[in-house]
Amino acid sequence: MSVRPLDRSRLLLALLACSCGDPTATSQTEAPARKEISAEQRAELARLADPASWEVLDAERLDGWPKKLRDPRSGLVFALLPAGEFSMGSSTYAAEMPRHLVRLSRPFYMSTTELSVGAWKRYVDLHGGDPAPPVGGDDPTLPATSLSWHDAQAYAKTYGYALPTEAEWEYACAGGAAGATPWWSDAAALERRAWIHANAGERLRPVGTREANEHGLHDLLGNAWEWCEDTFMSGYAVADPAVAQVDPLWTQTPPHRVLRGGSWFTMPPAHPTDRTADLPAARSAFYGVRLVKRLSIK
Repeated sequence: MSVRPLDRSRLLLALLACSCGDPTATSQTEAPARKEISAEQRAELARLADPASWEVLDAERLDGWPKKLRDPRSGLVFALLPAGEFSMGSSTYAAEMPRHLVRLSRPFYMSTTELSVGAWKRYVDLHGGDPAPPVGGDDPTLPATSLSWHDAQAYAKTYGYALPTEAEWEYACAGGAAGATPWWSDAAALERRAWIHANAGERLRPVGTREANEHGLHDLLGNAWEWCEDTFMSGYAVADPAVAQVDPLWTQTPPHRVLRGGSWFTMPPAHPTDRTADLPAARSAFYGVRLVKRLSIK
């Protein structure tokens, strides 16, 4: 069985490591001091933890929840994804097999863009985030890269978010697509929706500047790889591909964590089933973050 070739960014990363040292190594310089937040700030974070208290951007509702909200604490905009079933994985590459049925049992919110440099710095300045991780420069509109899985988890915990599961991520990327020819299979449509090697000009691009997909989400393919919650196994542990796995999350012992979506360096074709992985402490200029907020539906 064949395995999908790794993103060419791996080669570039290897070259960077040879010339610049280990990008995950601890800096010899003193890290910036972490800001202590007040009891009042902690209370405000808790008071606005419920999405029902967030700013409504689209009043159309699903299961009683608005389709689009902005969290005033982080500034992130979230789109609502409905519960549903979809076919996950592929029948072509070993690491993506088998293609199998998955059911997500409840709606959830996903951030409409990758976490930006501006959003990360807001977290550092207002809510006591760790100022040490590099986030790819000073342009607030670019994706916040060079964040490890642990960095992403710390951000998520502050606001009561989570990293998406692989199933949530793939459903968000492909689950709403309709028609015999999905948009990622058409070169022109892919370039309208994704920053990849063909159109990115060999650099990261500001978040949210490509067309949104059917769920109102930008940049799921391209720009920066996105950390997921799951640990990585090459292929899926599925007893019967025709029987839906409900809200799957792989958390077994392998230390590597999944990344999805490809980057600006990805060569076409980019595809929603593409997967790679790295150690949770790894930081890379190709790795970004997207958040979800899960709902308790009674």
